[in-house]
Amino acid sequence: VNRSSSTWPVIERYRHFGVNSLGPKHQRVAERFSGFGGIKGKDRYEGAEWTTLKTGALLLSDAVAAFDCSLDEMIDRGTHSIVIGSVEAVRTHDAGQALIYWRGGYRPLNSE
Repeated sequence: VNRSSSTWPVIERYRHFGVNSLGPKHQRVAERFSGFGGIKGKDRYEGAEWTTLKTGALLLSDAVAAFDCSLDEMIDRGTHSIVIGSVEAVRTHDAGQALIYWRGGYRPLNSE
């Protein structure tokens, strides 16, 4: 995580975070989260439906898989921190394919 991002101080302060695995129907959400179109800060997360599990970290309600993690360690390297956590809870939905970002674009990951 870039230490100059809006995400880094939130993880450091609250000591937990969520990881969401997205499906093809989430492409617009993925673009918004990444700041596509110049959207920054907390505005990136508006318009999505959120839930919590154990730690209170926000997780996408309809993510293919969502991992609720407590922070174990942040290792600084250059301008970034490597974030290491323990998975406290997992939520899954059988949504078929996963969404990946590959060669400059979002694509469904096929099992074929």
